[in-house]
Amino acid sequence: MVFFHIPLQQYRTAYELYEQGSDEVKYYFGENGEKMINKVCCSDYPSSLFDKMLELKSTTGTFCGHDHYNNMSLEYQGIRLTYGMSIDYLAMPGIEKDKKQRGAELITIHSDGSWDLEQIPLTSIMEDE
Repeated sequence: MVFFHIPLQQYRTAYELYEQGSDEVKYYFGENGEKMINKVCCSDYPSSLFDKMLELKSTTGTFCGHDHYNNMSLEYQGIRLTYGMSIDYLAMPGIEKDKKQRGAELITIHSDGSWDLEQIPLTSIMEDE
């Protein structure tokens, strides 16, 4: 597993393929609700990290943040690409009032190396205000 802040360009590629209904991606959960022009705000500069993960065949999942309203999990080329839910209250005007994007990911790693991922929205554990 690899954890980083800014999504790789493959997050955008996988999301665009998902939007087109391509069978090249597998949908697990979530949505990309980013309010910017690009639903995936990745670097304009390509990285060789994804290609290296494919070559080594040891990475099964990547996790990133950066896009505060994205929490989608897709599999692309055998690697699961997941946005962690946001915990931010300060990134942009008005975000402190939004709640549905907040939460956490619970990763359960099994003895055989497989893993499960569960999204835990903050609203599911909050008491009514």
